[in-house]
Formats: sequence, structure tokens, C-alpha cells
Amino acid sequence: MKISYVAAAICVLGATSFAAAQKVTEQQRMDSIWYAATNRMAQQSDLWYKHGSFLPCIQLLKIETTLFPYDFDSASTLGWLQGSTNDEAGELATYVNFRRNNPGDPDGPYLEAEYYYRKKLYAKVPPLLEPLMLMNPHPHPNIYRELAHCYEDMNLLADSKRVWSALLDLAPEDSAAKQNLQRVEKKLKGEVPMGSPNRKSSKA
Repeated sequence: MKISYVAAAICVLGATSFAAAQKVTEQQRMDSIWYAATNRMAQQSDLWYKHGSFLPCIQLLKIETTLFPYDFDSASTLGWLQGSTNDEAGELATYVNFRRNNPGDPDGPYLEAEYYYRKKLYAKVPPLLEPLMLMNPHPHPNIYRELAHCYEDMNLLADSKRVWSALLDLAPEDSAAKQNLQRVEKKLKGEVPMGSPNRKSSKA
């Protein structure tokens, strides 16, 4: 009788293991299908882009961002193409949707905030980026740079200094951040004129 119980248990365990193996295999199969599909989408999008067919690229990227709402690069590329084709409302909507779809992503609000910064809507930037400085893991350094520059452009120099200092706490060897902090400190002391610094990019 005990032998029959052991045999039954072995059969159950074997069946469970076989089912688990099937599940893993099925997941691997689905992953392979998705990889092939997304790779093909990227190839087609590149081909359209090279031939100047931007609208098909945009439509394909809309599908891709719907399937993968967490993909930063897809949202960034879609927004850039929309802006390049004078669809600013669509560009902003893409960035807003990315933030809303990724509430736990430390970099989620960056695209939207960067859009506002480029449009010189500075007051919209701090509410998006300031809370990220308290997150763990810390956000990308560009979050700090964007926020610090924004505060400087608003002549909120103490806040700009605070953000640059926070970035240097995380990246002590960031030479550009050191230079920016020194400039802000000189402004606070009245040693250099107020106003926006002469720079090519908010990411420096």
C-alpha cells in the first residue's frame, strides 16, 4: 500500500514538473514571437524614416507605445517625430501618457518636463521633477540638470544651487555640474549678471 502511495506521489510530481516545463516553453515561445515582431517593426520604421515617410512611422510607433507603454525610447522617438511634423499637441499627449502610464518610473515625467522647458513654460517643470529627487532609486542625472537649469532661468538661484549640489552628491566627478554650481553661486553673490546662461543644451 505504501508503495502505491509513493508511486502516485511520483506521478503527481512528474505531471507538475511537466506542466511547469510546458509553461516555461510556452513563455519562451511567446517571448521569441514578440522579439521577432518588435524587431520587424523597428526595421520597417527605419525603412520608412529613411524614405521620408514619417506618418507611417508615427502610426507604427503609436502601436508600439500602446503595446509597450513602459518603453522610454519608443515614447521619446514618437514624440520627437510628432514635434518634427508640427503635431505639438500629439507630442505633448505622448509625453503625458508616458508619465501617467509609468507612475513608479523615476524618469517617467522627464519627457513632459523637457517639453515644457523647451517651450519656456518653466513654472510647469518643478512640480514634475522636484518629487523625483526623493525617489529611490534616484532618477537619471538629466532630471537634476533640467530642474537646476529651470530654477536658474526662473532666477530661483537658491533652489538651483540646491539641485546642483544634490547632483554632485551623487556624481562628485561631474565637471559640468561643478561649473554650473559655481556660476549659480557667483550669481547669488552678485559677481555675475542674472539671467539665463549661454548654453546649447539643458543637459550640460
